[in-house]
Amino acid sequence: MTNEQKELMQRDAERIKFEAKNKKMERVFSIDWLTLNIKLNDVNNPIVRLENLYFIERPKGTNIFERCRDYYNKTDELIFTIVFRPFSSIIKPFFAQLQIANKWLYVGNLSKLVSSIFFHANFELVNISRIDICVDQFYFPNNYHPQYFIQDLAKGKISKKHKGKCVFWGRTADYYIDYNALNIGDPKSVFNFKIYNKTKELSETYDKPYIRAKWQKKLLNYDTEKKDVWRLEVSIKDWKKIKIEDTQLIEKTNDVYYLLDYYIVFFYVFIKHKFIFKDIDGNTIDFLPKDDNFYLYENLTSNIANTDEVITPYLTIQNIIKSSVKLIEKASDYNSANEYITKLEMLIQDPIYYQIFKDNYLDINILYSYISFKFNPEKFTP
Repeated sequence: MTNEQKELMQRDAERIKFEAKNKKMERVFSIDWLTLNIKLNDVNNPIVRLENLYFIERPKGTNIFERCRDYYNKTDELIFTIVFRPFSSIIKPFFAQLQIANKWLYVGNLSKLVSSIFFHANFELVNISRIDICVDQFYFPNNYHPQYFIQDLAKGKISKKHKGKCVFWGRTADYYIDYNALNIGDPKSVFNFKIYNKTKELSETYDKPYIRAKWQKKLLNYDTEKKDVWRLEVSIKDWKKIKIEDTQLIEKTNDVYYLLDYYIVFFYVFIKHKFIFKDIDGNTIDFLPKDDNFYLYENLTSNIANTDEVITPYLTIQNIIKSSVKLIEKASDYNSANEYITKLEMLIQDPIYYQIFKDNYLDINILYSYISFKFNPEKFTP
């Protein structure tokens, strides 16, 4: 990233943040999920020496990690969770993950919270494992209702540029399908997109008053519209696969705090390049307002080609899984390790492969996070 590009991105992000702080807006941006890869100095005892912070260890961990600790503040509110001690031998003992509790993604200064945690911790921040970025609004630009967009896509009136499985949710009544949610992507995708009725979700599942409070404070006409708020959300995993201007994003913005401060600009970039739809007349649909003064990168890719097919007898499957894992573990560079994981990912599309894979406490997302962690140049300089 050139200094000029960085200055333009910072300018745009600061302008958006200033406008959002000083007046209500037609759309509200947020981070809704944040999981960080960390390196433990003590594999059995991650510590954060913050006043009035305490942890409770759960009786059981997860399918991937043996141990799990929840960290609370003095008012007994969950702040973050750390999972550690991986079951699988391919994942190094010092590899762990920290997830910020959802409330604190909406309340307070997220970047300062993350900075405070790691300043007082006996472990190191490596990079982002997963982040979900979203925008809440009543309508897309030009008063195009999100539900109408979903309906039009389901009816074939809209075409999409990029590949990705579309899954619709809704109900059927009197020969009419009332869709209220859309997911585009699959578990192995770097980007997964969702459009859904956030008001409906909060009302029917677990309500989150802090989200409604943010709408009350930031969303224009929230008090008077009395309409449902719709969310457009992108979930991003494996930053190593993302390239902007032919350069890996994680290499040019490996500072996690930079990503957290300027996430809105990255959201614009991802929507512009990866969420492209055209109506029946061939016109591109806008999901965010156009801004001629807004700097956006011209080139973004996240595709790693893979056309291999493997057909093999049942009796050799377990050995193939083990051999693939060893290749990943012994890989000398990120690209080689990534290629091995991609091939393994194709193998486990077969149910038999997948079952053996899970029996060994393995997980594709964890493997991708692990190699990003392992080959991070700032943390693993000889």
